Amino acid sequence: MNFTDELIEQRYNKDKLVLLPINPNSSFVYWEITDKTLEKFGIDPKDVQLSFKLFDATNHEIIEFSSSFAISNYYINHESDHKSLYVKLFLNVGAKSQYISSSNIIGTQQNTPESTRDDLIYTSTLLGGK
Repeated sequence: MNFTDELIEQRYNKDKLVLLPINPNSSFVYWEITDKTLEKFGIDPKDVQLSFKLFDATNHEIIEFSSSFAISNYYINHESDHKSLYVKLFLNVGAKSQYISSSNIIGTQQNTPESTRDDLIYTSTLLGGK
């Protein structure tokens, strides 16, 4: 195994669930569930059924979505009145849902700052320019 293979093995092929903010009304989630984890629950890696639930800081469920991919991503549209958000991942095993993981918690922007308003025009002058 060479150095590059070792780096790849350290960063990938690990269970992962990450939530990233995009703007006050949307977020991005990506995940990787390893074959080892799926097999632990008796799931064929070629026949995966996952469900995701987005929660706010008070553990109120905001939205639910599903996927049949062990490695993928998803854009989530939601209201902008939540102070923080996180996602929980469940593996559907028969008629039951088995909790697998929770994402990181992200803070959300409540109000758009004056400096990022769409109606403002930004200009710059290069050094030496007029």
